[in-house]
Amino acid sequence: MNYLKKGFLILAGTLLISCKKENYVLYSVDNACDSVVINQTGYKKYQFFSKDRVFDARVIKDKDSVRIMELDRGPNSKLNKLILKNERAYYPGLIDVDYFIVRKTDEKDITLSDSKWALLPHCGSSMEFFKSFTFNKKKHLFEFDSGYKYVFTCKTKDSLHYKLYLKTIITENPEVERKMVYDPDFVSAEVQLIASNMVKAQFYGMKVKDSTLVYSFDYKSDKPQNVYFYKYEK
Repeated sequence: MNYLKKGFLILAGTLLISCKKENYVLYSVDNACDSVVINQTGYKKYQFFSKDRVFDARVIKDKDSVRIMELDRGPNSKLNKLILKNERAYYPGLIDVDYFIVRKTDEKDITLSDSKWALLPHCGSSMEFFKSFTFNKKKHLFEFDSGYKYVFTCKTKDSLHYKLYLKTIITENPEVERKMVYDPDFVSAEVQLIASNMVKAQFYGMKVKDSTLVYSFDYKSDKPQNVYFYKYEK
């Protein structure tokens, strides 16, 4: 009886592992507003939800970190296959077509490692003049690049959320940099890791030490602005 019970538990565990669903969101590198949600509906079966329609798909190849899906978009569609590889997605056979950043929606135990991140345009946020940033885990520094470099120190309670404190802005005028001393206790921005290859940054403003005024990073809006970035170099 014990052998039967043990065998049943092993079989149940195997079934649970095989039935684990993988869901994704695809973000266009040129316009993240045009995201596509992909939900697994069964074994090697998926459903796509885009801005204007819903359609089914099935996996026809899954080997060596490459997954190819066949899309049921109708007989006249040229976009009838999708390749997922290395956190990217592509429509094969088309020239000069934007690719997608792939985000798994059920990732666990993710951490922000030393890496370079590029802007993922998301619905025209006024803070999208930050085109990229780097993170130095050892020095606890974020450097956002807009032509000038905005250098932040950071604090964190876990591996997902970071509070950023403006340290300096590296410009073409070193004299200005030396004169500006920013409040080391004022939270200028927050960064949240939402997937192993994607972060959401929210910018609040900057505050000079011993001043009561908070200045926006962008003159177009004094409200907190969300900006999304994706990992492009490990």
